[in-house]
Formats: sequence, structure tokens, C-alpha cells
Amino acid sequence: MRGIIYKDYLIAFLPKNIISMLANIIVSIGIVIFFPNYYGLALTVALAIPVSGSALLQMTMEQDEQSNFDKMQLTFPMTKKQIVLSKYIGGLMTQSVFYLFSLVVTLYYYFTGVAEFIPALQLWILGIIVGLIFFGICYTGFYLLGNKKGSIMYMIFMVAAAIIYILSFFNFDVMSIVNVNHNILLMIGIILAVMTLIGSYILSVKIYTKRYS
Repeated sequence: MRGIIYKDYLIAFLPKNIISMLANIIVSIGIVIFFPNYYGLALTVALAIPVSGSALLQMTMEQDEQSNFDKMQLTFPMTKKQIVLSKYIGGLMTQSVFYLFSLVVTLYYYFTGVAEFIPALQLWILGIIVGLIFFGICYTGFYLLGNKKGSIMYMIFMVAAAIIYILSFFNFDVMSIVNVNHNILLMIGIILAVMTLIGSYILSVKIYTKRYS
């Protein structure tokens, strides 16, 4: 399992993939600069950064298909469940790095006086929930549709989420969210995110097993 995770990270650091990740970081920094308010905080830590962490599987599936590694790894002394699990572990490790970056952005908004600590922290936790749910949906989608169709699905989700959030800027008061005690809703969201991840993994294993059985 560790070998597949290491291999995936080597693929992630190919020049074209580094450029893609840097582009995501630059976009996030741009949002911070041009939207020094609650809207910018919510857009960055609850949407832009969390959904970026799901890109690792797309990067690795593309390379695996080109090199036929997706078939080669079936000869390894591993079960299909372990192969899929290694992909999920690697993806969640990447997701964690993005969450740390998101936390830095959250603290920046707090220390610059834009946001109070508790509302900012709630938005950060919301970002974790959104990211994990998006992660689960995308990973199952990639296993179901393959790299090319999965990438299209990934981009559609990204664009749709961005459009919905941008439109909300014109008729939605973000302050009404962050000033409300949402601890119970966040707990429900965390449970939902965990259930989505577990369900996603089970479905992905079934899809992967059926495809290569």
C-alpha cells in the first residue's frame, strides 16, 4: 500500500501537476487579496481550497492509464480493497495538507481583524465537511466513469459550486451564516461527511472489483 501511495505522490510532483496545484494556490491567494471580508473567507476556506484537494486521484489515474500501471498493480500481492484504500489514504493525506493551508488563511483573516475567531473557525470546519463530501463523490465518480469522464464530472462540480457561490454574493448575507451558532449543524455535517467517505469507499471497491474481475 505504501508503494502505491509513494508512487502517487511522485506523480503529483510532475511539472504539469505542480503547475496545476500552484494555480489553485494562486487563485486562493487572489481571493484573499481582493476579498478581505467574510465573503472572501467563506469562499476560500469553505469552497476553493477544500475542493482542490480531490485532484490527486485524477492526476494519478491519468498517468496510470497512460503507463498501464492500473493493470500492472493488479499483479501486486495486494487485494483490490487495499489498492483502492491506498488511493483513498493518499488522497486524504493530500486533503489534509490543503486543510492546513486553509487554516493558515483562516488565521490570517482573524489576525487582520476581518473575522472573529469562532465564526472563522466554524467556516474552516465547514470547509473540512465540504471537502470530504466532495472528495467522496469525486473518487467514486472517477472509479465509475474513468479518468476522462471523471475529469469532466470534476470540472462540472467545480464550476457549478463556484457559480452558485458567486451568485449568492448578490442576494445572500454571509454574515447571517457566520454569526449563527451552527455547532449542531457542523456535528451533523461531520457525521454526514464520514458516512459519505465510507459509502464512497465501499462503492469504489465494488466498482473496481467488478471492472477487473
